[in-house]
Amino acid sequence: MGTLDGVFDYFDGLCHACTPFPDVYLRLDGTNLIDISPEFVAHYDEIIAENRKTLTAEERQRLRVLSEKPSDAVPVRETVQKVLMIVLAYLYSGREAQARQALQDVWPPFDQERIWNSILETRRSGILSDTRKDPACGPNAE
Repeated sequence: MGTLDGVFDYFDGLCHACTPFPDVYLRLDGTNLIDISPEFVAHYDEIIAENRKTLTAEERQRLRVLSEKPSDAVPVRETVQKVLMIVLAYLYSGREAQARQALQDVWPPFDQERIWNSILETRRSGILSDTRKDPACGPNAE
């Protein structure tokens, strides 16, 4: 089953309409939810391609040179949403290194570590927390 992970709603101070809702694919195995998102790489690649296509060189440059937290900069909010859609598509499809690289390519250098850690922490508390058996991660703990 495909669903959306709403955990990024209002992420990092963005408005509801400005925040991404990443696609997640789950399979029910008995009473356990299994994350099968990496099986849908082609779908995530479509999301990445669509957002890259609409992300202009000017938008990339404007975001890259910011000296304030991007979500606080109103003129780049749409750009931030596109970048986060790309990063999250890589991340949810199991390609963490590519997600981090996509972020580093356009995000202001001073803010990269903070936003990357925030993305990972936010994702950990989202719908995927229901797929882990690690006691610290979710209700399916053994």
